[in-house]
Formats: sequence, C-alpha cells, structure tokens
Amino acid sequence: AEQIVRLGEKRLLQSDADWDFLAKHLLVLNQNWLRFFAEQRRDADEHQDDYLQAEIHAAYAVLKASGIDDVSDVSKVIEKVAAIFFVQKSVNIGDCVQIAQIASKLGASLGPSFQFATRDNFRRSITSVIVFDPNGSLEGLLPDDWCKEHLLHQSYSAPFKSCTAEEWSHWVSTGRSGLSRFAQLTKKKTGIYGRAKALAELARRGFAGNSFQPFVTSNYAIDDWDFDDVLWKHWLQLSSSDEHVWSKVMEHVFAQPVPFWKSATSASVVQIASTGNMRSITHTPLVPDWILNFRDLPCLPDTRGFCRKPVDLLRRTPETESLIDVEPFIHGRFDTESNRPLLILLDVRSTPTGPDRLLNCLRALAKSELPLVHEVEKWYLRLDQMTNACSTQDLASITQALLEERLILTESSGWATGTSVFLSSDEDDVPGAAVIRRAVADLSLWRKIGVAERPTADRAIAWLKTVTWHEPLMTEDLRRIKALLARHALRIWNECGGWISLAGEWVPKESLSFALTLRSLVPWAHLHVGIKNRTANFQRLPFDLSDSPPFSKLPSLASRLEDRFNLTQTGFGRPERKAWITQLGAEIARISLDDGEEETRIRNLAAQLAYTVWQSSPSLEIVPYIDGIPAGTAKDADVVWLDNVLYVKTLPNARLAKLIPDKLGRAFIRPDIAAALSYCFGRSLAEITEYMEENFTLSDASVVDLQPEPTRVNREDAFGGAHKRPTDAPEQTEVDQADKTISDEDFPGSRPIPTEPDESPSGEPA
Repeated sequence: AEQIVRLGEKRLLQSDADWDFLAKHLLVLNQNWLRFFAEQRRDADEHQDDYLQAEIHAAYAVLKASGIDDVSDVSKVIEKVAAIFFVQKSVNIGDCVQIAQIASKLGASLGPSFQFATRDNFRRSITSVIVFDPNGSLEGLLPDDWCKEHLLHQSYSAPFKSCTAEEWSHWVSTGRSGLSRFAQLTKKKTGIYGRAKALAELARRGFAGNSFQPFVTSNYAIDDWDFDDVLWKHWLQLSSSDEHVWSKVMEHVFAQPVPFWKSATSASVVQIASTGNMRSITHTPLVPDWILNFRDLPCLPDTRGFCRKPVDLLRRTPETESLIDVEPFIHGRFDTESNRPLLILLDVRSTPTGPDRLLNCLRALAKSELPLVHEVEKWYLRLDQMTNACSTQDLASITQALLEERLILTESSGWATGTSVFLSSDEDDVPGAAVIRRAVADLSLWRKIGVAERPTADRAIAWLKTVTWHEPLMTEDLRRIKALLARHALRIWNECGGWISLAGEWVPKESLSFALTLRSLVPWAHLHVGIKNRTANFQRLPFDLSDSPPFSKLPSLASRLEDRFNLTQTGFGRPERKAWITQLGAEIARISLDDGEEETRIRNLAAQLAYTVWQSSPSLEIVPYIDGIPAGTAKDADVVWLDNVLYVKTLPNARLAKLIPDKLGRAFIRPDIAAALSYCFGRSLAEITEYMEENFTLSDASVVDLQPEPTRVNREDAFGGAHKRPTDAPEQTEVDQADKTISDEDFPGSRPIPTEPDESPSGEPA
C-alpha cells in the first residue's frame, strides 16, 4: 500500500499515454475499485442490507489503515516520480517535457528532485534559476551565455500534449513550478571595515536616524539584494544604444508576482563581533542596492510613454489628482495597489511638490489677450482640487500668486488680481467692478484665498490706493477706474489724491496742469505724452461737477492750446470778410452775464471774432503749442482760427456748416454760444440779430466797445517763429496783398455794420 498512490476523479490525466508514462514509475490505485465501493454502499443503503453495509465499512477501514482512503498529494506523487525518473543519466528531452506537463495538469508543487532542461541541453534542478520565456522577449535583454544556462528549453513551449497552454501558463504564474519569468534578485553580503565607511553606507541608502554600535570591532557587512553583476554590465552596454532598456527591465520586474520583489525590498548593515555574532546597527531596514540603482535611471514610462526617473513621476492620489495633464504621471498599468509598495521604494511621488506648475500654466495663459476660456477654467478647477488637500505653505503660495498677480480671468475677459475682483457685482454703488467668471465663481478656492463677495466704495477706493503711479493701466483696470471716477469723483480726488490722465495712467493730482471736459473737448490724440499725462480726463464727469471746485480749478486744455502752422503755408487766395461772422461777433460782444469775469472773457473773444477775416486754403497743417512750446505733433486741420484769421480748407459748404461752429465754439466754451454759432452760420444779419435778442440778454450796442483792435496776422508768430522768409522771395505773398487790400474801415468800430450781407444766406459768394 505504501507504493500505491491515489489520484482524484477530477485530476485525470490528458491521455492514456500519460497514464502509461506514470505507470512505468508509479503504482496508481485503480479508480474502478473506488467506483465499485461507492456503488455497493448505495445498494446497501437502498436495500437496508446490514451485512453488505458491514462489509463496505470494513473495506473503507482497510483503505484508511493503508493510507489510501483519500486522494494522494499530487505534489508528493510528482516528487516520487521525479526522484525515480531524473536519477537516470540520460533522459529524452521529450520525456522531460511530458513529465513537466503532467505536473502542470495535476497542479503539483515541484520538489527538489524535479529537473528542467535548459537551452544548453543540461538538466537543472528548480533550486537553480530557470526562466520561462514564452515569447522570446528576454533573449535580447539578457546575455547570451546567461540565457543558455538559465532559459527553459524551447521544447517546453512546443505543442502541449499532456496539458493545455492555459493550464501551463497558470501553473507557472502560481509559482508551483519553481520557474521564473525573469532573472532573480539574489542575496549578497559585502564586507566593510571601519565605522566611517559603515556610516557613509547608511547615508547613501537614505538613513537619517541614529545608528548604534553593539560591538567594539570595526568589522561590518552589508546584507543586500541585487541582480547579478553580469546582468548589470550587459544592461549598461545595451543602454548606450537603446534608451528604453531600463524601462524594459522594470516592466519585467512589475510583471512578476509580488513575492518576486517583496522579500528583496530591504537591506541592513550589520556589525560583526569577534565571536562571529552579528547585529544590525539600525532599527529600520535600509534601501537595497537594486532599488537605489533604479531610482537614478529612466526606468518608468509616464502616461505618454516617455521614460522618466521614478522621482519625476507622480502616482494618482487625491492629492495629485489636480495635476493630471500638468505633471508627468506613471503609466496606469504600473500604478496598481499591488505595486504601490515598490513604487514608494522607487520614490515615485504621491504628493505634489507644490502649485508652481499650475500657476505657471495660468501665467502663460494670462499673457494672451484672447485666452482659451475653457483652459483657464480647467486650471482653476485643478487649483481648487489642490487646495482641498495641500499643505499650509502651498495654500499660502497659491493665495499670494492669485491676490498679487493678474491671474484671474474676469467676466469681461480681462485679467485682474485677486484683490481687485469680486464674486458678484454691485453696479449701483461700484459700477464696472471686475467679477470672476460665473462658470467658476462657486469654487471654494476664491473664499479660501480671500476674494471679496461684493464690491463696495470703500473697497474700491482701498484698491485704488494700491495702484502704482505713472504706469500704463491694463484695459480692464482703466475701464474700471473710469467707472469709479464717474460715480465717486469727489471721494477719489480727496482720499486717493489721484486721477486718470489722458495717457491712461493713474497720476497724482498735484502733477495735473490741465483738464479735458466734454464742454471743452478738443482733439488730443496727437499731443505729446507729457502733455497727456499732465491733463486730467474729466470727460465722464457731469457738467455740474466739472464746473465746480476742485475740478474747475484746473484750466481747460482747450484754453491753453494754441495752434500754429507747421510750415509756411502757400496757395492762399485773397482774404475776405464774412458779414455773418462780423455781425455775430458784434452781437456776442453785447451778451450780459452775472459773472463779470466770464463776461469779460466772452466779450474779448467776441471782439476777436468781429475782426476775423475768412482765408481759404487748399491744405492746412498745424502744430499745437502751450506756453510757446510745441505740445504735440503736426496734423492736418480743416479749420484754424488764428490771429483774427479764420483759415478754412476748401471743403463743401455743408461740411463747413458743422466744422466752423464747432471750432469757434471750443474757444467760447459755452453751449449757448456754440448753439448760436451753429444757427447763425451763413445767415442774414437780421436773422442773427433776431436770434441773439431772443436767446440772450444783450446790452445796448452803443455801449459796446470793440477796441482795442486785436493784432493782425504776424507771420512769424503764426508759423512758430521758425520759418523765415527767403531773402530772394518777393516782398509780399498773396496773404500780404490781401492784408493791404483790407483797410481798417473794414472792421467794426470804424464804420457801421452793413445791413445787407455780401453773401447769400447759404454762405457761398453771391
């Protein structure tokens, strides 16, 4: 009975040939006996045959006493066969394959007697490293000599007869076969002499604790795990021509069962006593050599397939979720729960190094005038995720960047700092406030960094106080400040002490010399930047504010600008006097006002208008001056009123009907006089007088003194004193001839104003 083995009903072999093979080396209990016993027991129970039941009971007692009452351990069965089969000096390779496939069919765990044939046609015990390479992927990764000695013979991958390919593959993967899928990590011990070297070895392996010295000797040793030196040498040679060799090696490591590397994840430095006793000098395990080596190699692929060092990669965790598509992550096929301990040993990170990468993405997008909104919102969502699990230091970095830098995209697609944006708007109190985009306004990120819920006048003014002087403002800020100035002009002027200049800069009010209002609007785009920065932009102020202190204390830009011709003008025709201009000047000079100073100013201008002559020209180019200094660049003009001469470009009368009143009206800076100029253009003297009497309070014409006569045309003054007449030029130009033909009698005050105009009501010559 000791020579007999019993195989289970469900573990029958593939064919009779397999039974015959085992029969040569093994005695197997005939399954028919067991079937017979089962049938007899069933019959005895059905017929209540006590005698038969007793016999069956006795038969099972014999099986139990013989040790074959249960299925024999197939592992012991195969070990018993292997002990007989492999003692032979010469064995056919086919028989070696057959017994291995039978063991696979039975699912046996092989013992030390079992042998496999390797590619050099030698039989080796499973105590040696024997590697099964089903697809030939290891042949190019391992040295040729090593492959011949350790790779399983190709015949084992030939047609499967005694088991199926699936059964063979499963058997190998369970480890019962004793075969490996890759070169094994082997334990090694290296001697060290001297405590200094031992401590240096601890530091190399990342040990930062306190070591101790159990003995007084200087003998130390490192208990370590690593691949064979032959393999390292071969991989280094391959890496010179194949940059992916390290990832291929590591991919095979991850493909192994966890026990392959689990027992090789720690090392220790031991001190050896003179008696031979050994004690570790640390309480915690150290990192083994093979892990240290792979930490410094590009051995792991990221999600895009690029090979990187482990420390450059992240694992997918709640803390790193926000950095997907920003930081490189390890490929998903390696980022598994079973591989996690090995990934931690390799220094694959599970927490982000900081928010810099996300913030840099926002900084890059903020440089674009038309950013991709969905991209910006995506990074806000990632930052919001990060703040849910980040450190206090990282949250401080995020807060500082978003509050101080223009990284927040507003609803109007502008960029702003966190201190200047709000979660919702209040157009009644603070118009034009920058509001965070609605799609991301609900993120907890904004409240964590301190973005205000709603704008208030106090917050807006506090923000204005932080705006840097004399720096061009961003479009978004300029729009916002202009809206605030229109709503809280007095508070901003008094509390902030600044205003917006024509150059679009925030400047101290002390640096302002002029003002531009809607009432005194003049073209200013061609003015020099210095003049623009000295001019306050009051265009959004209502008239009652701009006409009252402190805003009225600044002189209007229009009153200080003086147009001069850029170059000597040619092509002038004969100057002529327009009766409607002379009459209108005389009538305006009769206006009575409550403000004596304003009345004097208006009457002086009216006297100048009354003495003004009409000078047509094909082209006009002027330069603005302030206090005798050029204030801007030259520009073409349609109408110029200069030194009692109204220079008019040759244009259709319909267009002049708008240009001339507009030009003259800017000098008077009064809407009622501007309306009179528009109405009276080209009209008869009677109509002009009637209009003025109906719409103004006029003094008696006899008391109006239009003297002294304004100065005549001074050519050098008109041309900025920079263009002298050539010595060989004629004594008088066409303008000079015109001046001679117009006598003092042609100006009001020397003779009565004619009752009928010299031109038709349309303004064209009669």
